[in-house]
Amino acid sequence: MNHVNVGGSKSRLDEVYTTLLNMIPQHYEQMTQDLGVLAAHYAITQEQAFILKLEADKKRHFLNQAIVNNNNVAAVERARGNADRRRAAQNTQAVTRARQMNKQQYFNNILPQHQQYTMKRSFNAYVKKQYNNTLFHNVNTAVRQVTAVAYRVQLFLLDFTLHHPDNIPPALISQNGLFSITQLVRGRTLTSTNGAFPKDVIVRHWNTMTETQRNLTAAYTTNTKILSDYCQRQSSCISMHLYINFPKRIMQFCRFKLALLLEEVGLYIQKLGNVHD
Repeated sequence: MNHVNVGGSKSRLDEVYTTLLNMIPQHYEQMTQDLGVLAAHYAITQEQAFILKLEADKKRHFLNQAIVNNNNVAAVERARGNADRRRAAQNTQAVTRARQMNKQQYFNNILPQHQQYTMKRSFNAYVKKQYNNTLFHNVNTAVRQVTAVAYRVQLFLLDFTLHHPDNIPPALISQNGLFSITQLVRGRTLTSTNGAFPKDVIVRHWNTMTETQRNLTAAYTTNTKILSDYCQRQSSCISMHLYINFPKRIMQFCRFKLALLLEEVGLYIQKLGNVHD
């Protein structure tokens, strides 16, 4: 009993159509040269193969034409840009098209239809009206408290660095080290168990500072997760600052020492000259 080919389903025809559109030109020509071969390859009828080839030819022609047009437009724009740059090189008052392009034109060129990916929503669209005041109050309270703690941590680090310039271990400016200092600022007991963290020295210096600075402690009633995030970011900033600026500061110090040494040598030579005279 011979099997009768009843053709492909709609989803099958969509798959074949998409495949034909994405074929390279040489393969496409070979595949669509004989409708019988095309129909047998994809298990569809010859009538379906004829319709698919017809539609695929139209779409491929349209896409190829669009590519050609885009290339032509790009070539024209490049030519205009080159002409503008040549005129700008000859005339300092000239302004290139790139400088004339505003933000909207820039986004339209590099990201067409970008408006559909960006959206502005009001605060009330995300927060129910009855919770607005509560949320605003909590956010403002958290900001004020974190700012107060961060300000006092920075003051302590500055004072400690000035009094102990030779005893500043890396553990002090780590995330855990900074969080330990926030414990002191919040009036808590320092609970660090890190052996590299100078716990005794820190507590001693803190007690000395609080004798003259009574307002070093600050109230904090917000979630400590916010403080942990602050400590992580602050530690990263300090480490990056040291990484970027440390070699430059070393070079400046070496130049300073060399200048002092040359000055001393010059004075010594001058004294020798006076003795011989």
